[in-house]
Amino acid sequence: MLRGTAVSLTENNERGHSAGRSWVTALWCLAAFASLAVVLAAFLVGKWTWGLMDDYKYIAWAGTFWDKVAGYMHGTLGNGKFCPVYVVHSVLFYGLFGKNAGLFYIFRWAEVAAALGVWGWLAAMVTRRTVAVPLLVCIALSFGRVYDAFFYLSTPEIIGVFFSGCAGIFLFRAFEPAMARRGEVVRSQLIIGAICLILACGSREMFLAVAFAWGLSLVVVGLLRPRRISLWASGLVFLTLSVVYGFLLKLFVSKGYTSAYNITDFSKMISNILIWVRQDVVPHIPWIVGAALCMLVRSSGTLAMMRVWALVLGVVSYLVYLGLLLPWETVGYYSTPLGVFFAFVVTVLVAERLEKISVRMLSLLAMAAVMLNLYVGGTEIYAAMTYQQDTDSLSRWMVNNVQFEYEVGSGSTVRINASEPSDTIPMGVNLVYGKSYKKFIFSPRVREVLSDQQTRYYLYGPNWGDQDLSRLGRIWYPVFQSKNWVMFRRLY
Repeated sequence: MLRGTAVSLTENNERGHSAGRSWVTALWCLAAFASLAVVLAAFLVGKWTWGLMDDYKYIAWAGTFWDKVAGYMHGTLGNGKFCPVYVVHSVLFYGLFGKNAGLFYIFRWAEVAAALGVWGWLAAMVTRRTVAVPLLVCIALSFGRVYDAFFYLSTPEIIGVFFSGCAGIFLFRAFEPAMARRGEVVRSQLIIGAICLILACGSREMFLAVAFAWGLSLVVVGLLRPRRISLWASGLVFLTLSVVYGFLLKLFVSKGYTSAYNITDFSKMISNILIWVRQDVVPHIPWIVGAALCMLVRSSGTLAMMRVWALVLGVVSYLVYLGLLLPWETVGYYSTPLGVFFAFVVTVLVAERLEKISVRMLSLLAMAAVMLNLYVGGTEIYAAMTYQQDTDSLSRWMVNNVQFEYEVGSGSTVRINASEPSDTIPMGVNLVYGKSYKKFIFSPRVREVLSDQQTRYYLYGPNWGDQDLSRLGRIWYPVFQSKNWVMFRRLY
């Protein structure tokens, strides 16, 4: 009788625990789906065109597939970049979607969802909790810079996120038996994982940070697991290859565009740290607070070693990637992977603990996450749509304004305070409207505009700098105005 009662209670507890897991997973799936659905709806309903970043440059490519690959590889190497996977990706998909920007945005949505999904799946493998997948997606999409991957089609960061996540899945399958003391390293999985990691580094050079993190995490676990030479030995190989690859890039590839990358420019690095804190860390505060509260709930401890390994992997990936960004830029689309690494760390910390929180409290947390993500996503979507609309209005103004057409055609110079649009705006007008405008001259300081008498127009983007426009004086007046662009003309 007592035995039967005990068995019945155990079965009821297991059913209740299973139901609790399902409810937790369903809540966070809803939260993650809401964020992704808003972006997809914007792409399906809105009128999306080219013009953000390097779209027009890639659309203008001529020649066969391999001619384009060879030509752009030569160009990227000339600029001091080595990203062959990104080159092939760009040639392939700009060629495929070159006549339909809307379809490319929808495809990009699927790419971003897949990239976040594979990192979520890795977190689920580590924590053995399916809730980890939607939880990671939800956390990542609360970081505004992740949305840059949706809107900037020509950026390579999300491709590296995807392949590094795939590498994580296969490498975890390779090393998990050794870490759990129930087998040896699975070589077939190791080979596939290493290939994916190479593809990640070939998408964006800075993903060598993930390779370095894998090396260090394996060394740490290998030292904690006596007589597991295969772990720390493999870790040393990853560490060595990632460091050597970084030095080779700096010595033989870095030039032209990337020649300004200087690891001894400490003033710039300090400035970028302050920018990182203000623009990257502050948006994470709600999740940092939430994770701290969840840490008050005791975990089972059965996955302690796996959790240690995963935390080392996530934290080191974040810190090394950040360290590689410091001599360059720590904002904008460059910091997209930081949002994913942060989400991975938080997910590993709290995925199991969520099951032990009351349903009422969990529902409140999920609803708060939905509201946060809808706010962040809505803000980013509005900014991207407004930028496209304003740039399109500016382009139409340029081709329809007789005075502008005459003066620019007569040799007058147009300067601009935004680096990338200095190329993309005239290139887009030339392709769409059949014009032959020269590239605008990037001028980050107002004095460069004032000192050149050939400069008749100055295009100012409020989001691209904080120039003191009062120095323009009364001889400059606006002839076109929008939220993102103001075109000034010199009176005399």
